[in-house]
Amino acid sequence: MANGNDTRPDQVFQDAIHGSMQFSPLCVKIINTVQFQRLRNIKQLGLCYYVYPSASHNRFEHCLGTCHLAGKMIRHLKQQDSGLEISDRDILCVEIAGLCHDLGHAPFSHAFQEIINEYRKENGGKKWEHEDVSCEMLEHLFEMNQHFEGELKPGEIGFIKDLITGKPEKSDKKKFFYQIVNNADYNIDVDKWDYLARDSHFLGIGTSFDHERMMKMSKVIGGEICYRDKTLKNFYDMFYSRYRLHNTAYQHKTVLLLNKLLGDVLKSAHKKLKIFDRVKKMEEFTYFTDSILEEILNSKGNQDLKDALKDIIKRSFKYKGTVTDKIKGTFTGTVTGIFELGDTEGNILYPIEGTGDDVAVLKKMKVTINDKTLDTPESKMQRDITEEQNAEIYAKILYTSESEMQGNIQGRINGTISETSGIKKIEGKINVKILSTSESKMQSNIEGTIKGTIQKIINSRDQGSDPDIVKKTDVICIARFDYGAKENNPLLNIPFYTRNERKYTYDNHEELENMLFLPEKFEMKTSHCFEITK
Repeated sequence: MANGNDTRPDQVFQDAIHGSMQFSPLCVKIINTVQFQRLRNIKQLGLCYYVYPSASHNRFEHCLGTCHLAGKMIRHLKQQDSGLEISDRDILCVEIAGLCHDLGHAPFSHAFQEIINEYRKENGGKKWEHEDVSCEMLEHLFEMNQHFEGELKPGEIGFIKDLITGKPEKSDKKKFFYQIVNNADYNIDVDKWDYLARDSHFLGIGTSFDHERMMKMSKVIGGEICYRDKTLKNFYDMFYSRYRLHNTAYQHKTVLLLNKLLGDVLKSAHKKLKIFDRVKKMEEFTYFTDSILEEILNSKGNQDLKDALKDIIKRSFKYKGTVTDKIKGTFTGTVTGIFELGDTEGNILYPIEGTGDDVAVLKKMKVTINDKTLDTPESKMQRDITEEQNAEIYAKILYTSESEMQGNIQGRINGTISETSGIKKIEGKINVKILSTSESKMQSNIEGTIKGTIQKIINSRDQGSDPDIVKKTDVICIARFDYGAKENNPLLNIPFYTRNERKYTYDNHEELENMLFLPEKFEMKTSHCFEITK
C-alpha cells in the first residue's frame, strides 16, 4: 500500500503462490531498476533445474513474494498491538527489506556461494556472504538511479540493511522488526515461508505447513515475535518440509554432482574471465547472472573448458549404484567433505542453509607402506599415517608436484609415483639422488625411509589441455538420513505464548518428543556412489 503522503497508486502483481500482491509506488520503482531486474536471470535453485525441469522459478519472483509477506506480517503485528508504534515509514522499510533481501545473490544462487568460498579458502580470501552484497547492492541501486532522490529519509537505508541481515548495529528495543525478513534468533521469517511454499510448488513436491495460520497466530510479547502454543505442529511441519526439500531436491545426488562440476568449470574459467572478481564491483555484478555459462561457451579458445561445461549441460557422468562393502574397501578414507550437516550437529530436521546430506569425495587410491620400515626408530611417520588417515594425508601430495611434497611427508621416499590417464601413463621415480638436487625441496624433512607406491587414477588428460580442469575419477558418496529429533532441535528455540499470553519455550527434547511422537534417532538409510568421468 502507499505510505505516508505518497498519493501514487499501488500496483498489483499476480503470483502463482500468493495470488494478487499489492506493491507501493517506491517498491515498484525499485522493481523496475536494472539492478533488481537482474534477478529474473538467476534461478532460485540453480542447477536443480537440470534435475527438476519445472524448477525454473527465479530470485525475482521470490523477492516479490517475500516483500508481500513482509508487508502482511508487519501490518498484522501492528493490528494485534497498536502500542507498538509502527509507522507507515516502518512498514515501507520492512517491505523494501523483503524486496531487496536477495539482491546480492550471484549466478546459481547458493551453489555459487559454496564455490567462491571454496576458491577463496584455497587462495586466502575473505568469506563471501550474499547478505552483505545485498546491502551493498541496495546502496548502489539508490546511487545509480537519480529519480530515487528524496524517496527515503536519512537513516532509513541503514535501517533496511539491518532488517536484511537481521542484526541491528545498535541495540533496538523493537527487536521484532529484525525477526520478520531474516530472523537470526530462531529462524522463523517470511523469507523462509516464501521459498518453502514456492520451491515446493515448482518442484511438484507439495508441503503441509500453512504459513498463513502461523502469521495469524503471531504477536509481539516482550519485544519479540511469539507464536500461539497450538501452532507447534505447524512449525514441525515447516521444518519437516524444509528437511524434505533438502533431502529430495536441494541435496539431490545429481544436483550435488552438477554443482561440483560447475565449481570445477568456474574455477578454471576464472583465470581468463575473472569470474570471481565480478562480485567486487556492483557495476559488474549488475550484469553477473546465470548467463555466465553462455559467456564461457562463446569465449575463444579453452576447448577443454567448453567440453567440461557441455558435460554439465548434457549431464554426462556415470552412476555407479549403491555403495557396498566391497566398494568402500576400495578406498582408504575420506579425502574431501563437500557438505556437512552443519552447526546443528546432525539435526537433520534443520540442516543449515546450503547443506543437507553428509557428502564426501573419495579419491580412488591405494597406498602401501612397508610395516617394518614404519616400525624403525628412525621413521617418525607412524604418528602421521594410519590406515584410516592414508587418503587424507596423501590427497594433498597427489595434487602437488614432486618438489612440493615435503610439507606432507616426514620421511625419505624411495619408490614410484604413478599417474594413470586414459591416454598416457607418466611414471616418475623419486630417489635419494633426486632428493639431494637443488630442484627438489623435499630434503629438508628427510627423517626416515619409506618404501611404497602411491597411485592416482584420473580421467583423460590430453597433452596440451588445461591442467586445471578437474576431470579426475572422483567418487561422491552421498549418505541419506531418516529424520528425527535431537536435543538441539530448532523447535526448542521458538517463543510460544498461551491463551493468557504467558510466554515460554520448550525446555527439553523429551517434551517435544511426547507431543510430536518424534523418533529418538535418525539412521543412515542409503548411500549412493557416482563416478565423474567423461
